[in-house]
Amino acid sequence: MSETPETGRPSPVGAGRPSSHRVSEVIGADQYYRQALKAMQQGQWLEAARALAALEDRYPGSDELRRAQQLLSLHLSAEEGWSGATSRRASPIKTKTVRILLVANALLYLILGLLLLLVR
Repeated sequence: MSETPETGRPSPVGAGRPSSHRVSEVIGADQYYRQALKAMQQGQWLEAARALAALEDRYPGSDELRRAQQLLSLHLSAEEGWSGATSRRASPIKTKTVRILLVANALLYLILGLLLLLVR
C-alpha cells in the first residue's frame, strides 16, 4: 500500500484511481467511443474497430471498452459465418456428367414409350 502524502498513513485500496462508474461516464462521453458505437449500429465494422483501438490506450481495463470490443467481435464472427464465405457446392444439374445422364434418361423413356405404343 502507498501512503498519502498529507497523513503518512496507508491510503485506501483503489484510492487515486477513478472508480469504474466514473470511467464508464468518461468513456461514454468520449467522441471515439460514441463513434465506434454508431459505426457498429451502421454495420461499419472496420471503422468501429479503428475507433475502439484508439480508446485502448486511454482507458486500459475499462469494462465498457471490453464489452464494446466483445460485441464487435461477435458481430464480425456472425458476419463471417453468414456472408457466404463458406464454400458453395455447384448445382448438380450444372455438372456435365449429370446433364448427360439426364438427357440419356429422357431418351430412354422416350424410346420405351414409343415401343409401348408400337406393341399395342
